Amino acid sequence: MANRTVDLLDQSRSPSRTIVLLAMPAIIEQLLQTMVNYVDTAMVGSMGKEATAAVAVTTSLNWLVNGLMNAAGLGFSVQVARCVGSDSMRQARRVVKQAIMVMLVGGVFFTLLMQLLAGPAPALLGAASHIAPHSTNYLRIISSAYIFNMSLVICGGILRGAGDTKTPMLINILANLANIAGNFFLIFPTRNIEVFGRTIRVWGAGWGVEGAAAATAFAGILSGLLLLAALFSKKSILEMRVKSTFHKLFTPDWPIL
Repeated sequence: MANRTVDLLDQSRSPSRTIVLLAMPAIIEQLLQTMVNYVDTAMVGSMGKEATAAVAVTTSLNWLVNGLMNAAGLGFSVQVARCVGSDSMRQARRVVKQAIMVMLVGGVFFTLLMQLLAGPAPALLGAASHIAPHSTNYLRIISSAYIFNMSLVICGGILRGAGDTKTPMLINILANLANIAGNFFLIFPTRNIEVFGRTIRVWGAGWGVEGAAAATAFAGILSGLLLLAALFSKKSILEMRVKSTFHKLFTPDWPIL
């Protein structure tokens, strides 16, 4: 967004200050993305070691897929940054169009792949037989939102490449808060809690590991949609238009890809 964008060509600001202004929100954003799995593990952990293991055993596989998504996001963000730096906004919009195509195709691909792998993967990763079903459910639920995860990393990367590092950071903060709130209500059953000396009855779904997955999926959907909306905001330096972007969307531009 224009009021949150760092002018990369502003000669009145020192290069080191520009780097700090761009880098710090991006660093915080990456930390927030990493926190999602740790928060799930920590909150599920209060239910016992088996619930903790069910989430933790899938972490490496989740990070592998997220790493591939981030690789694609980085490739497009670098191209957008170059286009913005050379004031080639028409080419930047072509890059964004290809990025959205990859986001949709990649999201569907990774979802289908993980749905297939979710059954055998926990056992192959060392999960005990009584833990594996919960790990399978966790993988299948979070992978159902992978298309929005792709939006999170790709749209966030594009906004950063265009000089807007604050919007992705703020949306990731919101997503983490949504994940924590979702965990609070979906993991645990209805219970009494003490607040300032008063007992309050709090509703809970009691879904355990599956509740953590549902909260993570919801947070991913929320952040993915918000970042996509930010990309098409009228205040964005990229000036993306929905009609022209989605016209003949699935036409590969091989030099960009």
